[in-house]
Amino acid sequence: MDQERFVLRWVMWQISMFAGGLWALNWRQRLTPGVARLLAALPLLALNAAIPAALFPNDLMTNISAFLSCTVTNFKLLSWAMDRGSLVTPPLTALQFLAVYAWPITPAENAEAEQGKHTRGRGRLGEARTVHTYFRHAVKKAAGVAVVAHILARFSLPHVPRVILQGLSQYLALSLSMDLLAACVGAGTGLAVAPHFDNPYLSTSLADFWNCRWNLTVSNVLRSCVYDPVMDGRLVRRPGHAAAFSRKRRVVGLLLVFAVSGLVHEAMFWSFAGRFSPHLKWLTFFVLFGVLLVAEGTLKKAFKRSKLRVPTVVARILTVAIVNAMLATFWWPPVDQLGIPQAATQNFVDAWTSVQSAAAAAMRSWHA
Repeated sequence: MDQERFVLRWVMWQISMFAGGLWALNWRQRLTPGVARLLAALPLLALNAAIPAALFPNDLMTNISAFLSCTVTNFKLLSWAMDRGSLVTPPLTALQFLAVYAWPITPAENAEAEQGKHTRGRGRLGEARTVHTYFRHAVKKAAGVAVVAHILARFSLPHVPRVILQGLSQYLALSLSMDLLAACVGAGTGLAVAPHFDNPYLSTSLADFWNCRWNLTVSNVLRSCVYDPVMDGRLVRRPGHAAAFSRKRRVVGLLLVFAVSGLVHEAMFWSFAGRFSPHLKWLTFFVLFGVLLVAEGTLKKAFKRSKLRVPTVVARILTVAIVNAMLATFWWPPVDQLGIPQAATQNFVDAWTSVQSAAAAAMRSWHA
């Protein structure tokens, strides 16, 4: 009965998301960007904000997934009202528009355009077009998740190795689900979907990690909704009328993006815990990263003027070390208090057990 109720609520969630997408699609060509689109988006913003707590109040992992997905959609809606983001460019068919609205994905062309606008881009478009590549990566990451989950569940590890493996498990699990989603959307709609992650453990700087490699769908919606309006000097996009580049606006935009991200994650914590993270550690995590990126940019300029260069291997080690130190200090303590790693591991174990049982039943039916 519990599983049937869960499936029903999940279906209701997806129906509500696609209904919202149809509503936005209906007004896509009828309303001009600005106040008119914002008014049309308001009921959808409220609906998406209410879905996680209304449908999944007692399922921790699903609540988190629903919150993240609905929040990404709301940022896409706000960007759409400003004539920005993945619901605006590149041109989408009706089916592609619904997929981009309902799920946490970004069209590859949009990701490339956005990355190239104010930051250096990455040539991920060819990979994004290959559905087979996504499936192949998903299989590898599923094996990785299985190994890491087994180690975390079976062994009592010291603090540092456990933190590193928890970070790896989070990356593998999220990347696995996003690769499968991208493959299905690509196969079903013909849309080239930008990768959600791009080898974050190969990052050569904090800017490289956050801008080009980690959680790129969230990076893109925050860029279009927060950073680009600051850089353009206006909320509603007017092609050809962007303000001249300003380093001060760039710093303000960068700090604002991380502050907004921190507030969103605190809201997510409240959604499943009924309170903010202890001592607002999650907000602190993101705000400090914003400050670190500004400091890193200043340091890079000083190194460039002095004609100094940090070896790539050293840069990668330093980047991963800083990220893991920040995770250990601010991210994982609240997560561990709620038992999220254990719940995630158990969810994977349960899913794997179900797959094994289904496979065994299929084999018995085949030989019967």
